[in-house]
Amino acid sequence: MLVDGADPVSIKIGIDWSIVHEKEWSSTPSAIELQEAGVKFKKLEQGTLLDIKFNNGVIEIPLLKIEERSESIFRNLAAYEQYSQNNHFKIITGFASFMGYLINSPKDVEFLRRRGIIENFLGDDEAVSTMFKNLGNNAIVFNLHFAELFRNVNKHCCRRQNVWIANLKHNYFSSPWAFISFLAAASLLLLTLTQTIFSILS
Repeated sequence: MLVDGADPVSIKIGIDWSIVHEKEWSSTPSAIELQEAGVKFKKLEQGTLLDIKFNNGVIEIPLLKIEERSESIFRNLAAYEQYSQNNHFKIITGFASFMGYLINSPKDVEFLRRRGIIENFLGDDEAVSTMFKNLGNNAIVFNLHFAELFRNVNKHCCRRQNVWIANLKHNYFSSPWAFISFLAAASLLLLTLTQTIFSILS
């Protein structure tokens, strides 16, 4: 995997590890689920893996170029990190876990492709989905560098209005037929309410 515009020298560490708990990222929604909750995805024009950020409901991720050697590079770097005593620098492990949660199906890969975040040189979205799921499942998820990002995203999704919006989109706007059914039900409810009001007034 290659990160467009990446500059290893620009890596900065700034996470308070005293607030890191596994439960804060273990229920992170997928990219499509986040989009349904009102989260927007934007390609970061330049930056490293550590420049991925979440502000005001927007996740910014640098361009990821996925090719045949990407998985082997990931596995080798992640294996090297596991031997490090410094959890702060387990960047690849943290990134693999983060993407493993974001990408739960080929549809998530397609969604990120359409946002310009992923360039898939494998030609198969399912292959990219499987790669990140395998990498994320095999990663050690303690002291992840992305823990603060997980925490902020989950806090955003747990807000009552965002949960309501996500459920509304999932239940009534996931397909044209669901949307038509929603409109029909809403129209019927409005008609019934109007008739009731006229009956009371008359």
